[in-house]
Amino acid sequence: MMLMLSVSALGAWAQVGVLTKTGDMTVCLNSTESYGVMPTAGSTYTWNISAGTGGAGVIRTGAAPNNLVSINWTNSGTCTLTVTELNSSNCSAVINSISITVLPLLLPGTAAADQTICYNTVPAALTSVDATGGTGNYTYQWDSSPDGATWTPITGATTSGYAPAALTATTYYRLHQTSGTCGTVITNSVKITVQPNLVVGTAGVDQTICYNTVPAPLTSVNATGGTGSYTYQWDSSPDGATWAPISGATTSGYAPATLTATTYYRLHQTSGTCGTVITNTVKITVNPLPDPTITGATPVCATTIGVIYTTETGMTGYIWSVSAGGTITAGAGTNSITVTWNTAGPQSVSVNYTNANSCKAAAPKVMVVTVNALPATSPIYHN
Repeated sequence: MMLMLSVSALGAWAQVGVLTKTGDMTVCLNSTESYGVMPTAGSTYTWNISAGTGGAGVIRTGAAPNNLVSINWTNSGTCTLTVTELNSSNCSAVINSISITVLPLLLPGTAAADQTICYNTVPAALTSVDATGGTGNYTYQWDSSPDGATWTPITGATTSGYAPAALTATTYYRLHQTSGTCGTVITNSVKITVQPNLVVGTAGVDQTICYNTVPAPLTSVNATGGTGSYTYQWDSSPDGATWAPISGATTSGYAPATLTATTYYRLHQTSGTCGTVITNTVKITVNPLPDPTITGATPVCATTIGVIYTTETGMTGYIWSVSAGGTITAGAGTNSITVTWNTAGPQSVSVNYTNANSCKAAAPKVMVVTVNALPATSPIYHN
């Protein structure tokens, strides 16, 4: 009895015995398979493919007596492979046949989907659409790449989907879909773009101002990274610990109003879904204004010389003023002046100065001096 045998490649056959399988067969489209029967001396053999549901191939015969052939399977479907023997008595008969199922062409599925994420965040899980063709059963292997050119298999990523961990750099992914002996196809690549790390900017420099004055506007240097677009919110604090947002202060700069107490400021810089960073703290120190004191003898007599002084010493820019009834005769620019009172009646003297914080009082301190008239002259009468 003759047997029809097959292996996956024709190779360099020495004899039919290297083909070890018999019976019906499933093959992959575009594959080349080898077939043979045990030869009988004096016989020759003819091979034929009978149409079934579309399976077809090209027969490549071997050396005489043609008991060995290879077939390149070119169409998917089913068909029947038969072999006819013509013996030395010139008798011909089909000696065997097997059913061949030619599997459809293995075509890759798809992997999804491209994403843009923030630095050090977890992307959405990757999904895939299965390949088609081949055996219909598939195994999987995901690859990753830093540049879309150099690929490395991901250990353990052997299912149709894959969930990457948090990423700090743009990364590419693709999926190998393998169908038994019908080979492996590779999906499209998926690009996960990672935005640069969000790094905080700055919010200006500290200032020192005098009580009830307007500080210089606060300016900021933008954050970097994230989406590259930012929104803003300024906060203020009386102590650098307890913060409150400033209503309407939503631009990169902020101009505080007049301040009467030391105040702290900071800026929130937000980059879309990539989070918020907070700048350095800016301290605006508010120095108190001087509160001049003024003292001196009162009342005094007209034409006398009086000393008027303020108790604050060591200041700068003492400014004295007296009303028309008096004349500063010494000490202008110091903390103590000498005044000659020329006219009787209430007279005024005022002082202002710049303190050690370079602040000047909003208004000078005024003292009223009572200047009493001298006795009226009268002739001396005698007899």
